[in-house]
Amino acid sequence: MSRRAGFTLLEVLLASTLAAVVGLAVAQLVQVAHRAERAVRTRAEARAVRAVIARRLEADLRAVVPAGGLHASGIIGQSFAGGAGAGAEELLPPDAAGRPIVFGPAGDLAAAGAADVLQGRDVITLAVFGPPPTWGDVEPVGHGGFWQVLWEIDDDPLTLERGLVRRVQRLRDPLPGSEPEPAEVIAEEAVGLEVRFWDGTAWTDVWDSGASDTLPLAVEVRVAVVIAGEPHVVQVLVAPAQARVGAVGTTR
Repeated sequence: MSRRAGFTLLEVLLASTLAAVVGLAVAQLVQVAHRAERAVRTRAEARAVRAVIARRLEADLRAVVPAGGLHASGIIGQSFAGGAGAGAEELLPPDAAGRPIVFGPAGDLAAAGAADVLQGRDVITLAVFGPPPTWGDVEPVGHGGFWQVLWEIDDDPLTLERGLVRRVQRLRDPLPGSEPEPAEVIAEEAVGLEVRFWDGTAWTDVWDSGASDTLPLAVEVRVAVVIAGEPHVVQVLVAPAQARVGAVGTTR
């Protein structure tokens, strides 16, 4: 009685098909696991960026100098829109422009006009109290009791910084010819900044404490950041600790 050696063509085809199905299933499982890992990593990065932006903004806004007197410009907010202008660098990646925006914890408040934040170029300048020195330390030369802090989106191709930057001037009247301090990059992933102010009756896009001798009752800052190609909106809502009227009317 003769025995068959080898495999028939049908058996080879069946084995190949089974191997292909198993390989495809394994590839899909690996792809799903990779996507899940990437999503977790993106969410963790987004939370970290939101925490840094919120912490630094809140600290500056709560340290604002009361309006009036020699430091009337407690808060100056300027509104600019339209994204990168002539000669500016486009910060928003093309693949992120059409993707849905992810909101932070205050997402319900940020939903209105969220797409505009991606192109926001607002600038806010704060007169703040500098942090108290550590016990035993001496204030360095060139540091004053009041600092000027400017927040903006840097899209200038001639500067090294990109994204949300914080510029500090630690002396109210710097010496002529003194070099400005290097900007601090708070979030390189930031592509847009919008600020508005609550005066007790309505929201406004601009504020000038130097002209009004007042501080807003609340400041809302929204920052658009792009993480792993996904746009996020970080919202910070702060009531300045010194928010009060610096001068009300005139006395006759």
